[in-house]
Parts: sequence; structure tokens; C-alpha cells
Amino acid sequence: MGKGVLARPWVQQLAVALGYALAYTITAQLFADAPWPVTAALRIACLLLVPYRYWPALALSELVALAYHNIVFLDDYGRSYTVLASVPPILLGMPVVGWLRYRESLYPASHLVDVKKLLGCVAALAVLWASERYALLFAIHLPSGSYQIPEGMLFLYLIKFYMAMLTIAPWVVMIRIHHHTQTWRFPLLRMLTAPPMAYDAMMTVLLLAGLAYLHQVVIGVARPAIMMALFLPAAWLALRHGWRAAVLGGTLSLITTCLLMTWRPDPGILQAQTFMAFAMTCLYAFGAQISSQRHMYKEALRDTREVQKVAQGTLVSGELRLRNTSQALECVANILRIDREHVLECYVPQQERDGYSAQALQLEQSVYRIAENIHPSAWRERGLGAAFHETIGQALREAGIDYTCEIPWRNLRFHSPALQAALYRTACEAIAWASASPACHSICLSIRTGRLHGICGAVLRVESKLDHSRVAEAVLHATERQRVAPKLGATLTTMAELQQWVRVFDGKARVRTLTDGLHVSALLFDARTQTREERDHAKSVRLWVT
Repeated sequence: MGKGVLARPWVQQLAVALGYALAYTITAQLFADAPWPVTAALRIACLLLVPYRYWPALALSELVALAYHNIVFLDDYGRSYTVLASVPPILLGMPVVGWLRYRESLYPASHLVDVKKLLGCVAALAVLWASERYALLFAIHLPSGSYQIPEGMLFLYLIKFYMAMLTIAPWVVMIRIHHHTQTWRFPLLRMLTAPPMAYDAMMTVLLLAGLAYLHQVVIGVARPAIMMALFLPAAWLALRHGWRAAVLGGTLSLITTCLLMTWRPDPGILQAQTFMAFAMTCLYAFGAQISSQRHMYKEALRDTREVQKVAQGTLVSGELRLRNTSQALECVANILRIDREHVLECYVPQQERDGYSAQALQLEQSVYRIAENIHPSAWRERGLGAAFHETIGQALREAGIDYTCEIPWRNLRFHSPALQAALYRTACEAIAWASASPACHSICLSIRTGRLHGICGAVLRVESKLDHSRVAEAVLHATERQRVAPKLGATLTTMAELQQWVRVFDGKARVRTLTDGLHVSALLFDARTQTREERDHAKSVRLWVT
């Protein structure tokens, strides 16, 4: 029965009205001496959070609260002021907020907010409510005569309303766009639980405390400069973490500024409030731009990551096809050998068998060679280390080039198939590139594995030694040297293509040409252990421009 009563619309409307009236009365009494009208912040908070079906209850509740508060001014300010002052300002702001929320997509998605439209909403409400408050001054009729309106009251009202709403509205929006699928936590506490944010927030607090201390000990013209510098820590925090950090840093800077200032009717105080309003607006816009750029950067990284996964998967599947093709060719070669023996024994005369046997053996060896060039049998039978030592070494030694290999046999087995294939193909391309010179007489291949920022990777290095006095010897092996690239399955022709190939694995390739040789180095990362978002999140924002 209880749930049935609470589910009735009029009960919900009554609960919202009573709750808002209580919150409005408590806020008006607690913050009566505040420099800004905190009730305006309560209004915009309710308009941004409460569904529009409860807005009539909000308007009626504020009407009752204002009528109760203004009835005491009936004899002092007159009936016209009492009646007009009881008109709820939230009623005037409902068309503005409603149009932005439901027509202009203030919240493009459940977890997104358009900060530009939010600032525009705050500015529009500040102008509307400041104009309404200023118009009320003309309705005041004192017993002694008409009320003399002080100069600059409209601008003063505008700044006060704007600052009150600008301080509270972003926090309200953070509550509104918080991911509901997660355990609900207040946004400030959620941000502070993140280690980078907690550290930077503590640094901001310490910097603000230091600036506040300097403001107390210095005298003269340095004080205004320190007051303006109070927003620099907030800007630094926004640069590192985006608009939520801008809200946190701006609020901390604003609190520090309020504690240092003496609030009194003074043109200097009005100028300070104007500067604070301008600084807070620029700070939020700056933080929103940083967040937008970080979001687009993460989206681009995610798209690139998907493309890299497809490319790496294609590489693995291509290696598997090459392996199957090589095995199939070996089976064909075995069948040819069996058929050769059978045909020679049954159909070829004894005196002609030697010629036919030599031709059949040459065909069989050609098939074996093609199968080996497609995918090394040593890799299939004894692992990747054997392919580095035997397959590459045999191709180079047949070409008259000395070869040494330094690789971690055991560590290579723990990497993903994609990285293993990439290491072998990169080594083949680099060796084919380094052995192209006729003066090359030795090549050294070395591989080192390890972790960088928690990501498994490998560094491949190919060093070739040149000796121009041995060019004549290389001419004798010219045919075999030309076959090094086909034997290793190398297809890339330029260094730019090799760099693009390595970039698929988030790596880099570099070539150094020395007087006595050529050095090719490549760095590749294992996609299976890579957490790019965490690595990029740990990077500080760098202001690199062109």
C-alpha cells in the first residue's frame, strides 16, 4: 500500500514541493550573508536535475517561500514590491533551461554535456534574474519617498548571479552525467580516488596555500598580482585532467579568493568579482577543450588500435597460410620422389636412368627450395630460434657472408604469434637490406626482449660490416647474393616501407649508415600485453604545436 501511495503523481508533486521549499528556506537562512545569492545556484541545480514534470511543483513551492519571506516588507517597501518580489524567479528561468535541455541538446548523451551551452545557460539566467531583480528596485516605495537606485546595481546583480550559478552548476552537471552503471559516488570523491588526480589536487592545494601566505605577508601592488595568480594552479590542473579538474581547481581557487577578500560595497571589489567571473569562464572553457581533445585522441587511438589488431591478425593468418602451403609443397616433393623411383624402375631403361634421375632430383629440390622460401621448416619443427640460426644463416653462408646470431631462445616462445612473425619478417627484410652491398662480408643479428611501461616488446638489431677489399670475392657469389632476398621471403624495397611495417606493432625502425657498415634497428611491442590507454593516460600533456 505504501508503494501505491508514493507512486501517485500528486504525492510525488507534493514531496518535490515540500523538499524544495525546505531546501530553499534553509539555504536562504544559512547563506544570508554570502557575497552571492546562493538561492540562484539552488534554482539552476533543480532545473538541471529535476525532470520537467516536477517543475510546476518547484514554481509553486518557491512562490509560497518568497511570499512568506516578503510579507514582512509590506509596510516598508509597499504592496507593489511585495507582490512582484514574490513572483518565483525559477518560473522565469524554466523556458531557458527547458529549451536548452530538450531542444538544443544540453546533454547530447547520458554521460556527455555541452559546456558551451551550459555556460550560455548560466549567462542567460544571470541576465534574466539580474534584470528581474533590478526591475524590482523601481517598485520600492519607502515611507519617506521614492527609492534612489545606486549606480551600477544592474551590473552588480549580474556578476553576483553569474558567480553563484557558475560555482555550483558544473558540480550539478557532473552528478547528472555520472555513469549510472557504476557504483554511485560523489564526483569529487570519485576524482580524488584516482592516483594521478589525487596527487595533482594535493599539489594544487599546496600551491594555493603558498599563494595565500604570500598574499598575507606582502604589501603594496604585489597583492593584486597574487590574487590574479590564484587561478594559475587551477589552469595547470585543467591542463592535465580536463574540465572536471577545471571545476575542482576553479572551486578551490574561488574559495581561497573569498577567504582573502573583504566583502564590502566597493568598486574595487566589483572589479575583483568581474575578474573572477572572467577567469572562471575561461577556465571552464579551457578545461572543456582539453577534455574534448583528450576524448578525440582516445577515440583515434581506439580506432587505430582496432586497425592494428586487424593488421596483426592478417599477418598471423597469412603466416599460417604460408606454413600450410609450405607443408603442402613438401608433401608434393615427397610424392614426386616416390613417383620418380617408381617410374625410373618400371618405365625407364637402365642406361637412361641417370639423366632422368638427375632431372627429377633437380625438380624435387626446386620444390623443396620453394617450400623453404615460403616458410622455413626449421621454424615449424624446432621453433623461431632455429629459423634465425639455421634458415637465415644458411642463406647468408651460401652467399659468402659470415653470420652470427644472438637471441634469447626461451623468451621468444612467450611472445604472441603476431610478434614472433613480425620479428622474423623484420629480420629478413633488414638482413636483405644490409646484405645488398657487394662489400658486405659479415652480418650480426641480435634480439633483446623486455618491458617498457609495462608492455612486452623486443629490440632487433642487424649490423653489417663492409670490406671493400673483398668485393672481388663477393662477385664470385653474385648469383647467390641476389637470391638472399627471395630465400628469406623479403619483399620490401625501401626503408619507408620497413618503418610502416614496424609501425603496425607500435614500433620504430632506424637505419644508420657508417663508414664500415650499416646498422638497422627496430623496436616492436607485443599487442597481447599492451594497455595503450593506461600508457597514454600516464603521459603528461605536451603543448606541441606547428
